[in-house]
Amino acid sequence: MEVLAQVNLPVEELRHIVEQERGCITWGGTAKLAPVDDRLISVERPLAIDSAGQMVASILSKKLAAGSTNLLIDIPVGPTS
Repeated sequence: MEVLAQVNLPVEELRHIVEQERGCITWGGTAKLAPVDDRLISVERPLAIDSAGQMVASILSKKLAAGSTNLLIDIPVGPTS
């Protein structure tokens, strides 16, 4: 998505866009929505631990913290994903 639009937005700008448009595609890394999940990711990445269940839990923790009421998750699968 970053090729098509800016996704690294300040929290206040992100909040404004969501209120105005009722949704958005963005990177929430700067929002500090789920600090424990951020720490888990910092350990999992170097160890190449990235199960589908953990990925979904990570996504859901941040969406819940952000107050999302609807969510569409597209998880790539297969040998080249």
